[in-house]
Amino acid sequence: MLFTLTGGSQVWIRPIRPTDKRLLADGLALLSEDTIYKRFLSPKPSLSRAELRYLTELDGHDHFALIAVRSDDGTMAGVARFVRLPDQPETAEAAITVGDR
Repeated sequence: MLFTLTGGSQVWIRPIRPTDKRLLADGLALLSEDTIYKRFLSPKPSLSRAELRYLTELDGHDHFALIAVRSDDGTMAGVARFVRLPDQPETAEAAITVGDR
């Protein structure tokens, strides 16, 4: 779906796909050190292949994510995800990252 943000920018919001690995890797490079630290709780200069696989190859039930992609340049604007806890299936951990731009 196409959404218009405050200020007029537009983003496409859709489920993340396995083909979004490069988009996620490039998106990390657009984040400030502070934003990266708040998301990962440590410095994170890049994402490994295993991390990119984990973050993009989801089952859509126990692990689900939406990505916001800027309509003007195709860069990542943000990602929201949840991962269901195996020992508490009615509970999930949520993570949201919004780009600094």
